[in-house]
Amino acid sequence: MRISNVLALAFAVIVGCVCESTTFGASTSGVYDENAIQINAVDFLASSSVASIAQFKSDVATAFNQDMGGVIDGSVMDTSFTYGVHQNKTLRLNGIQFSSITASPIESPIPISADKAFAFSSLSTNLKSFSTKFAGIDGGLNGEGVVAIGLTVLSSTGADYGTVTLTSFFPDAVSATATVNQSAGAGDTLLVIKAPPGTTFGGFFLRYTGTLGPNDKLWFDDLAFITAQVPEPSGIVLGAFGVLALFAFARRSKAAA
Repeated sequence: MRISNVLALAFAVIVGCVCESTTFGASTSGVYDENAIQINAVDFLASSSVASIAQFKSDVATAFNQDMGGVIDGSVMDTSFTYGVHQNKTLRLNGIQFSSITASPIESPIPISADKAFAFSSLSTNLKSFSTKFAGIDGGLNGEGVVAIGLTVLSSTGADYGTVTLTSFFPDAVSATATVNQSAGAGDTLLVIKAPPGTTFGGFFLRYTGTLGPNDKLWFDDLAFITAQVPEPSGIVLGAFGVLALFAFARRSKAAA
């Protein structure tokens, strides 16, 4: 075998390895508010939510089976999450301001999945809000992005969260709002938001207006997301120009005939 052929083969192997590299992260599931391990369930749906509790569960399961979404429960905390039934795509998060509690909440909230939940960090608790950005999707389709988000705020005995709002950022602020002040397990509220057609979410905020005690936190569980393939605006514009050009060409051809 010639040296040039050997070098070409080696280059092909290297390129192949680079192209097939994968970003790893914590895995997600396709079940929202599972009841096999944890029997506590969602109690209420936030106003302005775009889907009922049953519909959102079904939408998440369908998306997961199509490799277009997943559910992150309080048992795992990472900066990236693989999703879909094949777990071959990875959603990367940036600026995370909450933590995964590694034991059953002692303040009284009851998770809706397994025995762990998410909680605000101490910094975000003082600010009464936190935000998380979607840094990108590895292994996704061209133009794939997050188009729906849902999470359940867990009620906590003795804690009045006041008005809790889940809000997107980029492109427009889409919100779902709820009042959460019930005892533990009695006021767990699902908030769901969906991106306007043709757009994807760049991240989200979670805010509350209540005044909590020094040892209280805002708790939530089952952060779910659904993705879709959304064309870039420039691609849509170019496509529209292409259709108009073809239409004009057809008219000229017809007139010439």
